[in-house]
Amino acid sequence: MAPGGSTSNLFTLWARGNVALSVAMSAASTTCALFMLPLLYLLYVRVGLGLGDALDLPVVNIVIALLTIVVPEPMEEPGDRDAVAMPAAEWQPLDDAGTPAASGCVGRWLTEASDLAATDAEARVAMWSSDRLPLRFPQEWPAAFKSAPLRRLLNKSMLNGVRCRAVPPPTAAEHAAAAGVVLEPLHSFSNAERVAAASGWAVVKGFWVFELADAPPSASFVAVRHWWNATSSGGWVDLTPRLSEAAGEEPRSRLLVESALGDKAADKLTAAGRDFAGVKCRQECRKNGQRNDESDKRMQKVRGQDHAQL
Repeated sequence: MAPGGSTSNLFTLWARGNVALSVAMSAASTTCALFMLPLLYLLYVRVGLGLGDALDLPVVNIVIALLTIVVPEPMEEPGDRDAVAMPAAEWQPLDDAGTPAASGCVGRWLTEASDLAATDAEARVAMWSSDRLPLRFPQEWPAAFKSAPLRRLLNKSMLNGVRCRAVPPPTAAEHAAAAGVVLEPLHSFSNAERVAAASGWAVVKGFWVFELADAPPSASFVAVRHWWNATSSGGWVDLTPRLSEAAGEEPRSRLLVESALGDKAADKLTAAGRDFAGVKCRQECRKNGQRNDESDKRMQKVRGQDHAQL
Protein backbone atom coordinates (compact mmCIF):
# COMPACT_ATOMS: atom_id res chain seq x y z
CA MET A 1 0.00 0.00 0.00
CA ALA A 2 1.39 3.37 -1.02
CA PRO A 3 0.57 6.89 0.25
CA GLY A 4 -2.49 8.49 -1.30
CA GLY A 5 -2.17 11.47 -3.63
CA SER A 6 -4.20 14.64 -4.12
CA THR A 7 -4.86 14.09 -7.83
CA SER A 8 -7.72 11.67 -7.10
CA ASN A 9 -9.31 14.29 -4.85
CA LEU A 10 -9.11 16.84 -7.66
CA PHE A 11 -10.74 14.51 -10.20
CA THR A 12 -13.44 13.66 -7.66
CA LEU A 13 -14.22 17.37 -7.32
CA TRP A 14 -14.38 17.81 -11.09
CA ALA A 15 -16.73 14.82 -11.37
CA ARG A 16 -18.90 16.22 -8.54
CA GLY A 17 -18.26 13.13 -6.46
CA ASN A 18 -17.95 12.74 -2.72
CA VAL A 19 -14.83 14.83 -2.06
CA ALA A 20 -14.94 14.24 1.70
CA LEU A 21 -14.86 10.46 1.16
CA SER A 22 -12.03 10.78 -1.37
CA VAL A 23 -9.94 12.85 1.05
CA ALA A 24 -10.68 10.41 3.89
CA MET A 25 -9.57 7.45 1.74
CA SER A 26 -6.35 9.26 0.76
CA ALA A 27 -5.64 10.01 4.42
CA ALA A 28 -6.35 6.39 5.38
CA SER A 29 -4.06 4.94 2.71
CA THR A 30 -1.29 7.37 3.65
CA THR A 31 -1.64 6.47 7.34
CA CYS A 32 -1.58 2.73 6.57
CA ALA A 33 1.55 3.29 4.50
CA LEU A 34 3.42 4.05 7.74
CA PHE A 35 3.49 0.34 8.56
CA MET A 36 2.55 -1.26 5.22
CA LEU A 37 5.67 -0.03 3.40
CA PRO A 38 8.09 -1.62 5.89
CA LEU A 39 5.98 -4.81 5.94
CA LEU A 40 5.90 -5.09 2.15
CA TYR A 41 9.61 -4.36 2.02
CA LEU A 42 10.23 -7.21 4.46
CA LEU A 43 8.03 -9.63 2.48
CA TYR A 44 9.12 -8.78 -1.05
CA VAL A 45 12.75 -7.71 -0.72
CA ARG A 46 14.14 -9.62 2.23
CA VAL A 47 12.00 -12.79 2.06
CA GLY A 48 10.86 -12.90 -1.55
CA LEU A 49 14.11 -11.83 -3.21
CA GLY A 50 16.36 -13.09 -0.43
CA LEU A 51 18.53 -10.00 -0.49
CA GLY A 52 18.88 -9.97 3.30
CA ASP A 53 20.90 -6.99 4.47
CA ALA A 54 22.00 -6.00 0.98
CA LEU A 55 19.41 -3.22 0.97
CA ASP A 56 18.57 -0.93 3.87
CA LEU A 57 15.14 0.62 4.27
CA PRO A 58 15.33 4.28 5.34
CA VAL A 59 12.55 3.87 7.91
CA VAL A 60 13.11 7.19 9.67
CA ASN A 61 13.03 9.17 6.42
CA ILE A 62 9.88 7.39 5.27
CA VAL A 63 8.08 8.07 8.56
CA ILE A 64 9.05 11.74 8.50
CA ALA A 65 7.88 12.13 4.91
CA LEU A 66 4.56 10.41 5.57
CA LEU A 67 3.92 12.39 8.76
CA THR A 68 4.36 15.65 6.85
CA ILE A 69 1.54 14.47 4.57
CA VAL A 70 -0.81 13.07 7.23
CA VAL A 71 -0.42 15.61 10.04
CA PRO A 72 -2.63 18.63 9.26
CA GLU A 73 -1.19 22.12 8.97
CA PRO A 74 -1.72 24.25 12.10
CA MET A 75 -4.66 26.61 11.97
CA GLU A 76 -3.83 30.18 11.04
CA GLU A 77 -4.11 32.89 13.62
CA PRO A 78 -6.41 35.71 12.51
CA GLY A 79 -3.48 38.09 12.43
CA ASP A 80 -1.60 35.89 9.96
CA ARG A 81 -4.16 36.25 7.19
CA ASP A 82 -4.00 38.69 4.36
CA ALA A 83 -6.22 41.71 4.71
CA VAL A 84 -9.79 40.51 4.18
CA ALA A 85 -12.43 42.76 2.72
CA MET A 86 -15.29 40.59 3.95
CA PRO A 87 -14.93 37.58 6.27
CA ALA A 88 -15.42 34.45 4.18
CA ALA A 89 -17.63 32.95 6.87
CA GLU A 90 -20.06 35.84 6.46
CA TRP A 91 -20.37 35.57 2.68
CA GLN A 92 -23.22 33.53 1.21
CA PRO A 93 -24.89 33.22 -2.18
CA LEU A 94 -27.83 35.62 -2.22
CA ASP A 95 -31.28 35.32 -3.75
CA ASP A 96 -33.09 38.03 -5.75
CA ALA A 97 -34.21 39.70 -2.53
CA GLY A 98 -30.62 40.00 -1.31
CA THR A 99 -31.04 37.46 1.48
CA PRO A 100 -28.97 34.26 1.89
CA ALA A 101 -30.19 31.75 -0.69
CA ALA A 102 -31.52 28.53 0.77
CA SER A 103 -30.80 25.14 -0.78
CA GLY A 104 -33.22 24.63 -3.64
CA CYS A 105 -33.43 28.35 -4.42
CA VAL A 106 -33.27 28.99 -8.19
CA GLY A 107 -30.70 31.49 -9.42
CA ARG A 108 -27.27 31.97 -10.94
CA TRP A 109 -24.06 31.72 -8.91
CA LEU A 110 -20.45 30.60 -9.35
CA THR A 111 -21.22 27.07 -8.24
CA GLU A 112 -19.70 24.66 -10.79
CA ALA A 113 -16.44 23.71 -12.46
CA SER A 114 -17.49 25.06 -15.87
CA ASP A 115 -17.51 28.57 -14.38
CA LEU A 116 -13.70 28.49 -14.39
CA ALA A 117 -10.96 28.02 -16.98
CA ALA A 118 -7.15 28.16 -16.97
CA THR A 119 -4.32 28.10 -19.49
CA ASP A 120 -2.09 25.53 -17.80
CA ALA A 121 -1.90 22.81 -15.18
CA GLU A 122 -0.32 25.08 -12.55
CA ALA A 123 -3.18 27.55 -12.77
CA ARG A 124 -5.78 24.78 -12.71
CA VAL A 125 -4.26 23.28 -9.57
CA ALA A 126 -4.19 26.73 -7.96
CA MET A 127 -7.86 27.29 -8.78
CA TRP A 128 -8.93 24.02 -7.18
CA SER A 129 -6.56 23.51 -4.28
CA SER A 130 -4.93 26.80 -3.28
CA ASP A 131 -6.12 28.51 -0.11
CA ARG A 132 -5.66 31.83 -1.84
CA LEU A 133 -5.48 32.76 -5.49
CA PRO A 134 -3.19 35.74 -6.23
CA LEU A 135 -4.58 37.36 -9.37
CA ARG A 136 -3.99 40.61 -11.21
CA PHE A 137 -4.69 42.49 -14.42
CA PRO A 138 -2.07 41.38 -17.01
CA GLN A 139 1.15 43.09 -16.02
CA GLU A 140 2.42 43.59 -19.57
CA TRP A 141 -0.82 44.79 -21.13
CA PRO A 142 -1.40 45.43 -24.03
CA ALA A 143 1.59 43.36 -25.18
CA ALA A 144 0.23 40.43 -23.18
CA PHE A 145 -2.69 40.17 -25.60
CA LYS A 146 -0.32 38.66 -28.17
CA SER A 147 1.15 36.10 -25.75
CA ALA A 148 0.55 32.47 -26.71
CA PRO A 149 -1.08 31.45 -23.38
CA LEU A 150 -3.60 34.28 -23.44
CA ARG A 151 -4.43 33.82 -27.11
CA ARG A 152 -4.98 30.11 -26.50
CA LEU A 153 -7.33 30.90 -23.62
CA LEU A 154 -9.35 33.48 -25.55
CA ASN A 155 -9.67 31.69 -28.86
CA LYS A 156 -11.76 28.70 -30.00
CA SER A 157 -9.72 26.09 -28.19
CA MET A 158 -10.99 27.28 -24.78
CA LEU A 159 -13.26 30.31 -24.27
CA ASN A 160 -14.25 30.79 -27.92
CA GLY A 161 -14.15 34.56 -27.39
CA VAL A 162 -15.82 37.03 -29.73
CA ARG A 163 -14.45 40.31 -28.40
CA CYS A 164 -11.88 41.13 -25.75
CA ARG A 165 -11.54 44.48 -24.04
CA ALA A 166 -9.45 45.93 -21.24
CA VAL A 167 -12.14 47.83 -19.36
CA PRO A 168 -11.21 50.71 -17.02
CA PRO A 169 -13.09 51.29 -13.75
CA PRO A 170 -16.59 52.79 -14.19
CA THR A 171 -16.85 56.56 -14.36
CA ALA A 172 -18.99 58.67 -12.06
CA ALA A 173 -21.57 59.04 -14.84
CA GLU A 174 -21.74 55.27 -15.33
CA HIS A 175 -22.26 54.76 -11.61
CA ALA A 176 -24.98 57.40 -11.67
CA ALA A 177 -26.82 55.57 -14.46
CA ALA A 178 -27.23 52.63 -12.09
CA ALA A 179 -27.91 54.68 -8.99
CA GLY A 180 -30.01 52.78 -6.46
CA VAL A 181 -29.09 49.35 -7.85
CA VAL A 182 -27.81 46.97 -5.18
CA LEU A 183 -24.58 45.37 -6.40
CA GLU A 184 -23.04 42.39 -4.62
CA PRO A 185 -19.50 40.95 -4.97
CA LEU A 186 -19.36 37.55 -6.71
CA HIS A 187 -22.90 38.04 -8.08
CA SER A 188 -22.16 39.44 -11.54
CA PHE A 189 -25.07 37.58 -13.17
CA SER A 190 -27.78 39.23 -11.08
CA ASN A 191 -25.85 42.52 -10.95
CA ALA A 192 -25.74 42.84 -14.74
CA GLU A 193 -29.45 42.06 -15.02
CA ARG A 194 -30.33 44.66 -12.40
CA VAL A 195 -28.20 47.29 -14.11
CA ALA A 196 -29.86 46.42 -17.43
CA ALA A 197 -33.31 46.88 -15.91
CA ALA A 198 -32.36 50.24 -14.39
CA SER A 199 -30.37 51.76 -17.26
CA GLY A 200 -31.47 49.93 -20.40
CA TRP A 201 -27.92 48.78 -21.05
CA ALA A 202 -27.53 45.36 -22.64
CA VAL A 203 -26.13 42.42 -20.70
CA VAL A 204 -22.83 41.06 -22.01
CA LYS A 205 -21.94 37.46 -21.13
CA GLY A 206 -18.45 36.08 -21.02
CA PHE A 207 -15.47 35.76 -18.70
CA TRP A 208 -13.28 37.92 -16.50
CA VAL A 209 -9.64 37.06 -17.26
CA PHE A 210 -6.82 37.36 -14.74
CA GLU A 211 -3.08 36.79 -14.79
CA LEU A 212 -1.72 34.50 -12.08
CA ALA A 213 0.45 36.83 -9.99
CA ASP A 214 2.74 34.01 -8.78
CA ALA A 215 3.73 33.13 -12.36
CA PRO A 216 6.04 35.05 -14.72
CA PRO A 217 4.32 37.87 -16.68
CA SER A 218 2.09 36.68 -19.54
CA ALA A 219 2.72 33.02 -18.67
CA SER A 220 -0.42 31.86 -16.85
CA PHE A 221 -4.03 33.05 -16.94
CA VAL A 222 -7.36 32.05 -15.41
CA ALA A 223 -10.90 33.02 -16.37
CA VAL A 224 -14.10 33.22 -14.32
CA ARG A 225 -17.58 33.26 -15.89
CA HIS A 226 -18.81 36.83 -15.55
CA TRP A 227 -21.52 39.20 -16.84
CA TRP A 228 -21.38 42.95 -17.33
CA ASN A 229 -23.16 45.62 -19.41
CA ALA A 230 -22.80 47.49 -22.70
CA THR A 231 -23.97 51.10 -22.96
CA SER A 232 -26.03 52.44 -25.86
CA SER A 233 -22.79 53.61 -27.47
CA GLY A 234 -21.28 50.11 -27.25
CA GLY A 235 -18.88 50.74 -24.40
CA TRP A 236 -18.48 48.07 -21.76
CA VAL A 237 -19.21 48.82 -18.10
CA ASP A 238 -18.61 46.37 -15.26
CA LEU A 239 -20.18 47.58 -12.02
CA THR A 240 -19.79 44.36 -10.03
CA PRO A 241 -17.43 45.14 -7.12
CA ARG A 242 -14.69 42.82 -5.93
CA LEU A 243 -14.76 42.03 -2.25
CA SER A 244 -11.66 44.19 -1.81
CA GLU A 245 -13.34 47.10 -3.61
CA ALA A 246 -16.39 46.75 -1.40
CA ALA A 247 -14.04 47.44 1.53
CA GLY A 248 -12.73 50.64 -0.02
CA GLU A 249 -9.82 49.52 -2.21
CA GLU A 250 -9.46 51.53 -5.40
CA PRO A 251 -11.00 49.75 -8.43
CA ARG A 252 -8.67 48.46 -11.12
CA SER A 253 -8.88 47.78 -14.83
CA ARG A 254 -10.44 44.47 -15.90
CA LEU A 255 -9.82 42.20 -18.86
CA LEU A 256 -13.18 40.93 -20.14
CA VAL A 257 -13.92 38.60 -23.03
CA GLU A 258 -17.36 38.14 -24.55
CA SER A 259 -18.21 34.52 -25.26
CA ALA A 260 -21.22 32.33 -25.99
CA LEU A 261 -19.81 30.05 -23.27
CA GLY A 262 -20.49 32.84 -20.79
CA ASP A 263 -24.19 32.03 -20.72
CA LYS A 264 -25.39 30.66 -17.40
CA ALA A 265 -28.75 28.95 -16.95
CA ALA A 266 -30.62 29.46 -13.69
CA ASP A 267 -30.49 26.37 -11.53
CA LYS A 268 -31.28 25.19 -8.02
CA LEU A 269 -28.65 25.91 -5.38
CA THR A 270 -27.27 22.71 -3.87
CA ALA A 271 -25.12 22.16 -0.81
CA ALA A 272 -22.19 21.23 -3.08
CA GLY A 273 -22.74 24.40 -5.12
CA ARG A 274 -22.80 26.51 -1.96
CA ASP A 275 -19.50 24.94 -0.81
CA PHE A 276 -17.94 25.55 -4.23
CA ALA A 277 -18.97 29.23 -4.12
CA GLY A 278 -17.59 29.48 -0.60
CA VAL A 279 -14.18 28.25 -1.77
CA LYS A 280 -14.11 30.92 -4.48
CA CYS A 281 -15.03 33.52 -1.87
CA ARG A 282 -12.20 32.49 0.45
CA GLN A 283 -9.74 32.63 -2.42
CA GLU A 284 -11.00 36.09 -3.30
CA CYS A 285 -10.78 37.22 0.34
CA ARG A 286 -7.24 35.92 0.69
CA LYS A 287 -6.07 37.16 -2.66
CA ASN A 288 -2.62 38.64 -2.69
CA GLY A 289 -2.81 40.22 -6.11
CA GLN A 290 -0.33 42.96 -6.84
CA ARG A 291 -1.48 46.37 -7.89
CA ASN A 292 -0.09 47.17 -11.30
CA ASP A 293 0.03 50.94 -11.63
CA GLU A 294 2.06 50.81 -14.85
CA SER A 295 -0.60 48.61 -16.50
CA ASP A 296 -3.31 51.01 -15.32
CA LYS A 297 -1.42 53.97 -16.80
CA ARG A 298 -1.04 52.17 -20.13
CA MET A 299 -4.75 51.31 -19.95
CA GLN A 300 -5.68 54.97 -19.71
CA LYS A 301 -3.62 55.70 -22.84
CA VAL A 302 -5.47 53.07 -24.89
CA ARG A 303 -8.89 53.61 -23.31
CA GLY A 304 -10.48 54.43 -26.64
CA GLN A 305 -8.58 51.66 -28.44
CA ASP A 306 -9.04 48.75 -26.06
CA HIS A 307 -11.25 46.66 -28.30
CA ALA A 308 -9.78 43.54 -29.88
CA GLN A 309 -11.66 41.34 -32.35
CA LEU A 310 -10.83 37.67 -31.84
